[in-house]
Amino acid sequence: MNRALLHYVSLGIIGLSFATLSIPGLAAGDSSISLWLFAISGVGLILGSLYDVLTVA
Repeated sequence: MNRALLHYVSLGIIGLSFATLSIPGLAAGDSSISLWLFAISGVGLILGSLYDVLTVA
């Protein structure tokens, strides 16, 4: 298996877990800096890893 592909997919999974942890809190109306940072970093990791998988692999 391609090690770079495995690395980017695992980063995407970590980003997905960050984003899904923050969604219930934001949907409930809680607004804290940690929830927003989790959401932004999760989406960033997902988009970045998706870009790398599509261009590198």
